[in-house]
Amino acid sequence: MHAWQWQRRQALAAGLVAAAAAPAYAAKKPFVRKTLSGKKIDTAIATICCDGFGDEDFRYSFETIPKLGIKNVEFNVWYPRNLTPAGFESIKQRCRKTGLRPISLQAAGFAGGDNNDEMAREVSRWLWLIEGCRRLGCRIIKCTGSKRGTKGGLKSIIDVVKEVAPAAEAAGVMLTLENHRDNNLELPEDYETVFSQIDSPAVGICFDMGHFASSGVDLNGFIDKFHQKIFHVDVKDVEKQGSWKFVRYGTGVVPLKDTLDHIMTKGYQGYLVVELSLIDRETMLDDLKAGYALTKPYER
Repeated sequence: MHAWQWQRRQALAAGLVAAAAAPAYAAKKPFVRKTLSGKKIDTAIATICCDGFGDEDFRYSFETIPKLGIKNVEFNVWYPRNLTPAGFESIKQRCRKTGLRPISLQAAGFAGGDNNDEMAREVSRWLWLIEGCRRLGCRIIKCTGSKRGTKGGLKSIIDVVKEVAPAAEAAGVMLTLENHRDNNLELPEDYETVFSQIDSPAVGICFDMGHFASSGVDLNGFIDKFHQKIFHVDVKDVEKQGSWKFVRYGTGVVPLKDTLDHIMTKGYQGYLVVELSLIDRETMLDDLKAGYALTKPYER
């Protein structure tokens, strides 16, 4: 065999191996709404509860969450090292050691824009997040927008999601669009616009009750209108309408139990995410136990 023939065969073999290892986005997979534990409703906890907004490499999350008796974890992958292949592998291996289960990735807010380069980068980021879900065995990506009127506004979000949704459908990954105050994703009319232009079983809402209360949105009214598209729920309390101060459970203005009761009457299935951003490490464990006391009765 000539050297060039051997090299060609080696290249062909390498290509076949790479193709076999690549995620089969072109092959439609069953779209699953149930939790990874098999429950219709289960509790999860966000790493922001333990690590806050700093780049702690999830140190405090892996130390604290096992003490709560919660296995399902939403990883806030906001920093570059979290998003590398090594970062995903580190999360995977540490979850195995601690008995934790990655159930969702919260990414940094949509960062599209008004030109092709920005939009292409954003689509590429989302495709990589879908690959991150595959590597970790989770099925949810959670993301809010940017400050209202920036980064191409709601149109940019819609344009990106239109491109990414087919890949998410094929991978069985849910893209959940989270509301924030003063954000491109904030009010019922924002979601009306999104769903008037995007019809995908992979695209839904992360219902953040604390931010909706801060924005003055009628929580039960929103649930009535959009319950079929609510794929993910953040359980949190806020000091008052118009505030960015999220407070310990039961000390703010969110009618927590009433809201949870109401969403259950609409047949919600999925995770209830304890998402109280770090207030004080001295009281952190007790603060999070109070959140779990709210969600645990709904597990089934």
